[in-house]
Amino acid sequence: MTTVGIVGTGPEAATLAAAVDGAGFTAVVAESSDLAPVRNADVIVALSDRPIVELAVRLPHPDRLAGLHLVGDDVAEVASTVLTSEETTGAVRDLVEILGRTPVMCGDRAEFVVNALLYAHINDAVRMLESGYASAGDIDTGMRLGCGYPAGPLEMLDAIGLEAVRDGLRALYAEYREPSFAPAPLLDQLVTAGVPSIREYAG
Repeated sequence: MTTVGIVGTGPEAATLAAAVDGAGFTAVVAESSDLAPVRNADVIVALSDRPIVELAVRLPHPDRLAGLHLVGDDVAEVASTVLTSEETTGAVRDLVEILGRTPVMCGDRAEFVVNALLYAHINDAVRMLESGYASAGDIDTGMRLGCGYPAGPLEMLDAIGLEAVRDGLRALYAEYREPSFAPAPLLDQLVTAGVPSIREYAG
């Protein structure tokens, strides 16, 4: 593996490309709307938290594509599609380790693993707030002090963004039909109303 294609946009793609170049490989970046620059890369990673098989079928070598979801500074989920070769999966896992992250292997699915767990947790907190079970401050304090979390679920909701969490939950619900992934009505209403923060609603 000498050339690593990166499908993505923004700072995350640029940062990953710089890290790949710094590790001695050649990074080539493309947007999902135009995959031509990465068509002949030895390995291609798509920065995404959505299923990427739709990208794979648009490539001449779909077996060379794997999904990559960067989680914080230390972890990266590596997602294999039904078309991804074992060689590609192994190469991307090795690349993640070379870049100083811990690889977590998973299948090609909506929101991969970390967000699927996190978003359901946040959704439950929104439901608690919506039902009047506890205030936003009490929910966050209880989870920080009782569970040792660095931030409460509603604080995480504001940090990630209400629309991003709502859309992630919708994608998970569409794929799995699990009731815990159905966005809480309050979350849906806040996004529709353009409210940027749960704190703005909850006070």
